[in-house]
Amino acid sequence: MKRGAAAALMVAAPVLWSSAGVVTRHIERAEPIEQVFWRSLFAFAFVAGFLLFTGKNPLRAARVAGAAGLFSGAMWAVMFTAFVIALSLTTTANTLVMMSIAPLLTVVCARIVLTDPIPLRTWLAALAAMAGIAVMFGASTDNTRQVGGMLVALVIPVASALNVVALRKHSAQVDLIPAVMLGGALSCLIALLGLLEVVLGPLWAWLGAGEAPARSTLIGGALVLIALAGNELAALSSRTRSARYRRTASSCR
Repeated sequence: MKRGAAAALMVAAPVLWSSAGVVTRHIERAEPIEQVFWRSLFAFAFVAGFLLFTGKNPLRAARVAGAAGLFSGAMWAVMFTAFVIALSLTTTANTLVMMSIAPLLTVVCARIVLTDPIPLRTWLAALAAMAGIAVMFGASTDNTRQVGGMLVALVIPVASALNVVALRKHSAQVDLIPAVMLGGALSCLIALLGLLEVVLGPLWAWLGAGEAPARSTLIGGALVLIALAGNELAALSSRTRSARYRRTASSCR
C-alpha cells in the first residue's frame, strides 16, 4: 500500500508542477516578484498546515532540521524564486528543459565534492545535454530576454544539485518537509523585500496559452531528454547485469 501511495505521489507531483507554466501565462496583472511572493506564501502556509495536521509543531520541526535544514530551505527558496522569474523571461519549454538537467549536475557535483565516480555513460549524457542546451542558446542569441531567462532557469538545477550533495556530504537525516516550508518562507521574504522596492508543462502552455515551443527548443530539448533517458537506461542495464552476475557467482559456490 505504501509503495502504491508513493508511486501515486511521484506521478501527481510533476503533474501539478507542470501546470505552473499555463497558470503563469494567464496571470495578467501580477508582476513576477508578486507571483513569487504569493506562490511562496501559500506553499509555506500549506506545508505548515500539513505539519500541524500530522501533529508536529512547525517551529520545532524547523529548529530540529538545524543548519542542514536551513541550507536546504535556502536552496528551495532559490528554486522557487528562479522558477517564476525564468517563466517571465523565456518560454515554459525552455525553463523545464533547463531544469531537467538537475540529475546530471547532481552527479557531476557529487564527483567534485564527494569524489563519487562518474560512469562513462553519464559523461556522454552530459555532453549530449550540453549540446542540446547549446542549440537552444544558439537560436536565442539575438534575444537577450530569452537568454536571460534560460540563464535564470539554469540556477534551478544548480541549486537542486547543491542541495542534494550538501545533505549527502554531512550525512544529514533532514526531514525535507520543514525544509520546503523554510524555503517558502525565505522565498516569500525575498519577494516581500523586492515588492517594497517596486513534456506536460510545455504542452499545457501551448494548448492553454497558445505558447508554441520554438523549433530550436524542440531540437535542443529532444537532445537533452534523449541524453537523460539514455543515461538512465544504461544505468538500469548495468545494474541488471551486475545483479545477474552476482546470482550466477553465488550459484557456482
